[in-house]
Amino acid sequence: MGAFDILVFLQKCEQCGNEIQKKFQFKYGTPWQRKFSLGDKLTWEGNPIRYNGLPLSGLIAADAVLEECPICGHDDEWSVIYLLDNVFVGADSNDGRYRFVQVGQPYALSASTTDVLKFQRNAEELE
Repeated sequence: MGAFDILVFLQKCEQCGNEIQKKFQFKYGTPWQRKFSLGDKLTWEGNPIRYNGLPLSGLIAADAVLEECPICGHDDEWSVIYLLDNVFVGADSNDGRYRFVQVGQPYALSASTTDVLKFQRNAEELE
């Protein structure tokens, strides 16, 4: 599979309702087995030829894979992580909204002002 990074945060499992540490594996940026939390800034390091995507500003949706629930084994594998100006602000099930395989890159979202403000508030609460 190669190197990837992980976004980790507490959230309820959709299946069993237990609060767990959700772990989203992703390859956006310069993946190198790093661990991030909500509110952390994604750093772009090294040779740009090794970048997976581009360091875009604004609200970004990037492909991710959610590890299974350690309690019930629920596997909502295809997921999406959200970054606002390269700061991790959330993650969710993909549910087919984004077609990362066909597009081949993260989405730069033209989110509504409400969406951006929601993610900004989430990021500020984490600081």
